[in-house]
Amino acid sequence: MTNEKMKKRVMELLLVLAGNVLMSIGVGAFVIPEELMSGGATGLGLLAAHYFHIPVAVFLGGYNAIMFVVGALTLGKHFAVTTLISSFLFPFLLSQIQLVVTEPLTADPMLATVLGGLIGAGIGLVIRAGSSTGGNDVPVLLLKKKLGIPLSVSMYGFDIVILLFQIPYSQLEKALYSIILIILYSMIA
Repeated sequence: MTNEKMKKRVMELLLVLAGNVLMSIGVGAFVIPEELMSGGATGLGLLAAHYFHIPVAVFLGGYNAIMFVVGALTLGKHFAVTTLISSFLFPFLLSQIQLVVTEPLTADPMLATVLGGLIGAGIGLVIRAGSSTGGNDVPVLLLKKKLGIPLSVSMYGFDIVILLFQIPYSQLEKALYSIILIILYSMIA
């Protein structure tokens, strides 16, 4: 491997690591303590935590492992290699953030919503590195590959369904802040 390629790989790795740190802080320090809703795999983790008392980080670890295997088998080796780090690093970092952040860092839900937007910055860094965050990227990419459904359509479709399942146990104000959060992190990513 040439020196230039090595530098590129190191930079990609640093972007993936930084992205996962930002996503973990956004979710663990702001979304979960403020009881905001979220889409994607994190939203599924919030559902698992509410309905089945499974910690979000534990759910995400299992879900990402399953999605990683499905993605590797159906989307190829390149997908597997570029997704491996995020699939397992994010749940680990999230569990560590949750050990440190045991109470909300702010009493202002709008501030928590805006800072929860770190999720989008993290996703953006991971994507800029040419990688994937794992999780719900797999079903979205499979729908694109097999049925030609645009990524944005299936991603928003999944997020809407996940949010609909969270609404019954959320306060209206939290649901409205969550909509802002999702718009914010989608725009930032």
